[in-house]
Amino acid sequence: MSFERAPGTKQVKYGTAGFRGPADDGQMGFIVKRSGITAALRSRKLGKATGLMITASHNPVRDNGVKVTEPLGEMLVPNWEGLATDLTNADDLNAEIAKVIKSEEISSSSEGLVILGRDTRPSR
Repeated sequence: MSFERAPGTKQVKYGTAGFRGPADDGQMGFIVKRSGITAALRSRKLGKATGLMITASHNPVRDNGVKVTEPLGEMLVPNWEGLATDLTNADDLNAEIAKVIKSEEISSSSEGLVILGRDTRPSR
């Protein structure tokens, strides 16, 4: 399983709806994987389960999205939206993970739990 950005992929920005875009351009794969890393780091920081929701929500079926949720289902806190953007766009993912661990003072012994949800609408 590769977490690497495919050559030529555009920079993305985490917003209130998470990351979203067309499923058919091949870009959402690495975005979802890296969002999982964000959710895991957030969970380790808090010592509580976080969520990773893969959804088309109210968007057209061909559009997809992924969002990280706080332990009670709330939107990701604003300062972590920036961290999600940085992690997803990083050329050196390992260095960016290390930077987040240091800046957020995440203990190497902390564990995390990410609960995954997905949109169940049939594709058309």
